[in-house]
Amino acid sequence: MIFVLGVALYTSRVLLDVLGVEDYGVYNVVGGMVTMLGFFNGAMVSSTQRFFSFAIGQNDIQQLNLNYSTILVIQGGLALFLLLLVETIGLWFVKNHLVIPPERMTAALWVFHFAALTFVITILQVPFTAMIITHEQMNAYAYISIADVLLKLVAVIALPWVTYDKLIIYAAFLFAIALLSLLAYVFYTRIKFRYVRYVKEKNKALFKTLLSYMGWNLWGNAAAVIMNQGVNILLNLFFGPTVNAARAIAYQVQGAVNQLVSNFQMAMNPQIVKSYASGDIAYMHNLVIRGAKLSFFLVFIIALPIIFETETLLNLWLKDVPEHAVLFTQLVMIYIVMESISGTMMISIQATGEISLYQMIVGGLLILNLPISYLLLEHGARPEITTVISIIIGFIAFVFRVFIVAPKININKIKLFNELFIKLFFVGFLASWAIYFIHSIGFSVWLNLVIVILSSLLLTSFLMFTIAFNKEERLFLVNFLRR
Repeated sequence: MIFVLGVALYTSRVLLDVLGVEDYGVYNVVGGMVTMLGFFNGAMVSSTQRFFSFAIGQNDIQQLNLNYSTILVIQGGLALFLLLLVETIGLWFVKNHLVIPPERMTAALWVFHFAALTFVITILQVPFTAMIITHEQMNAYAYISIADVLLKLVAVIALPWVTYDKLIIYAAFLFAIALLSLLAYVFYTRIKFRYVRYVKEKNKALFKTLLSYMGWNLWGNAAAVIMNQGVNILLNLFFGPTVNAARAIAYQVQGAVNQLVSNFQMAMNPQIVKSYASGDIAYMHNLVIRGAKLSFFLVFIIALPIIFETETLLNLWLKDVPEHAVLFTQLVMIYIVMESISGTMMISIQATGEISLYQMIVGGLLILNLPISYLLLEHGARPEITTVISIIIGFIAFVFRVFIVAPKININKIKLFNELFIKLFFVGFLASWAIYFIHSIGFSVWLNLVIVILSSLLLTSFLMFTIAFNKEERLFLVNFLRR
């Protein structure tokens, strides 16, 4: 995770330098058009992992094979449908509505086509990735992820020697790398899990159950993607690709940090579902609460120095820092810290299978970001206001998550809110004020950066241990460190 984080950040730096601000912004907004459809993929990922983990939790291999086969059929049909959708409606939108310099339109269209093919490959990859994660073979997942990010680094490093249009070639490289990743996942699962096979048995009841479950997940994931990529398109319409480039820098940082915590939670998610399926609810509660606290800790120790030393870090990372990138990055870090505590709650509600109310309310809240952002931008607001709105809506969504999830997994609402918000809020509040004081002393630039990073790590660790963790969790941590 740490290796992938470092390489991903370095790759972004080189890519911005090689492509330039305008082409980088074009790539971000055009690729974002396809990424908007990522909610289909997100819905499939969470649904697939849930049904695989549930079958394994009940030790039912026959049901696992049936789930696997049905999901393969659904994935194939979905991939074909989305490719047609992207290459018709999506292509029309790019040609007629996005703000792209005329001389870069041809390159933008090639990027769009390659992004569409790359997206289809990621959809086809879902059952195989889910099978590896469900069986908790995280070493294989790590090796393939490292290979993937190294190939992307090689592609970026090779770009300066490319004589043809660099933007087009980079999109082609990403497509080729995605295809190699798919082949690696297919090969590994076929060799490692020989007992998991495609069966021709048709089960209409299972097919309907999967489609219904995926449908509600589809709504929730669509809301999250529209909140992010819809705002990206709004910023393009109001401000052009330069602001898209600034926002892209912030979201590159967010993506790298988010990948760190997502991979941490990914290793925990199968255990949450399996413990629910086997009836071990007390263990499930421990996983939900501890997982949220550790996710917060993992994100916060990285986000806090970034928030206070944004300008220094961006200047260190990039050669030319786009306007608005600093404030975008600071706000995005606040948002991701807040969202980090919701991941295990989302998985716990997935485990129960009763997701309709959750997805309806939380998804409805998230999608409000788009119309509110449009109204404020229409009245002259700065582009960063879109991320401020995300933070406010994110907090409201967290409160609703607690009230919806608690009764579904049979845990006290007050306990859940206290453990996942009150305690962590005090940790964040005290650590932020202390780091603000240290930052304001005014050491030299590099000394300030080092002191802030070390202080953030030590202070947050101390506050988490004394405030956030209860007696049992402190004992667990001490024993773990002793081992």
